[in-house]
Amino acid sequence: MKSVEPVASIDDPQHFIILTPNPLQRGQQEYVLFNSRAAGMGRMLLINTNGSVLNNKQVSLVKGFNRITINTANLSGGVYLIKVYDTGLQAKTLKLIIN
Repeated sequence: MKSVEPVASIDDPQHFIILTPNPLQRGQQEYVLFNSRAAGMGRMLLINTNGSVLNNKQVSLVKGFNRITINTANLSGGVYLIKVYDTGLQAKTLKLIIN
């Protein structure tokens, strides 16, 4: 059975995940920065407050530092959720605020 490794752990600063800048102005680039414990394919979801998935993006992850870019030009001001899945399908959810 394949072991599941988390994208981030609060107890382990080497495996952090952050959203920057946050909050941001509409049209700015948003970045998800994190360390992955393994290389492989991951996934990033952008979800609105109604629960609709606005973006479902497969991403190639390297072991170590990763950066996912999110284009916010077509998003209205408000609150969104960013859900990042690592290679083991473990998820971390972050709140994004667009002014």
